Amino acid sequence: MSPVLMFFATSIWVLVLYLLNRAFNYKDKFFKHFGIVKYKITLFIIVILVFLIIRVSFNIKFFENPIGFLIFWSYLYLIQNPEHYR
Repeated sequence: MSPVLMFFATSIWVLVLYLLNRAFNYKDKFFKHFGIVKYKITLFIIVILVFLIIRVSFNIKFFENPIGFLIFWSYLYLIQNPEHYR
């Protein structure tokens, strides 16, 4: 798959996450419930587990496949703190 198509596919997914956050404000709810540090640690562990499970189960190379880029950019979006928590 060409890099341009992978970029657009992952950009659309991150845009969907952004719009869902604007509608439901789920990131703030998670921050308030767990705290920023526990939220980031939990999210990091989930991403590592997903990478390992997909790698072992489906033999997918992450940065050569749109699924890997999607997970990576989603993680980068979700790990960002809202401005009022900084």
